[in-house]
Amino acid sequence: MIRGSHRSVIRKPPKNCSKHQSNSIFIDALVDGKPRELLLDTGATRTIIRPDIVGTSTKVKPTPWRLRTATGQPATIHGEVGVAFNIGNTCFNGQVLVADIEDELILGMDIMNTKGFKLDFKRGVLQINEEEVVLHGRTEERVRVVLAEDSSISERCEAILYACPDGRYDEGSIMMVEPGTHDSEGGHGVVIGKSLSHVRKIVPVRVMNVNYHPVTLKKGTVLGYCCPVASIVRSLGTTRENSAEISAELEGAD
Repeated sequence: MIRGSHRSVIRKPPKNCSKHQSNSIFIDALVDGKPRELLLDTGATRTIIRPDIVGTSTKVKPTPWRLRTATGQPATIHGEVGVAFNIGNTCFNGQVLVADIEDELILGMDIMNTKGFKLDFKRGVLQINEEEVVLHGRTEERVRVVLAEDSSISERCEAILYACPDGRYDEGSIMMVEPGTHDSEGGHGVVIGKSLSHVRKIVPVRVMNVNYHPVTLKKGTVLGYCCPVASIVRSLGTTRENSAEISAELEGAD
């Protein structure tokens, strides 16, 4: 939304709404070669970057733009810079405003419209050319995963056990379930497998017992951690050449 000739609105959560309660949507990207979280804001006319994210050698140029928040309050603006973006496999440069904002970078409609980004909130993806970049909530620290009930695993067997996240998290977000840096509390011979999961109140965890005897894990045992996923990119396009090669391989297998 624009107010006046050179103004843009920065949208922020209400004061009584915590970060965990807000409906902010992010994507992961490289900004000037460094991994960053980009807040997608369809209410922002311009893309905005926080001053500390801008490289010290980058020259900030004056700009005629003036920023106001959704409540009408002015926001300090330092100028404008050129930034290199790498989102999925798409690379491009863009001019962004430098202003005092909470998030690392707000991706506004100027870049989203120019680059033809298509947001699909129902499926939780951002489509860029022939790729889909998965949207996620604000990245938090890793969350412990504890066993939901007493469980037994036969010798030399693998099982799916059900665990509960022990901490704050965005329900439904995609996270990596993995063991900690040290062995889990399950004991010797109990191995936790990595897996991607939509984190909810109950999380399935792959557990293998490599011992030559059964083991029993008690409710509350720490199996591992849910960790933020850097990014997930789904490829939509398949060339005819690749399709032909796959068909030939399938025919040869018959």
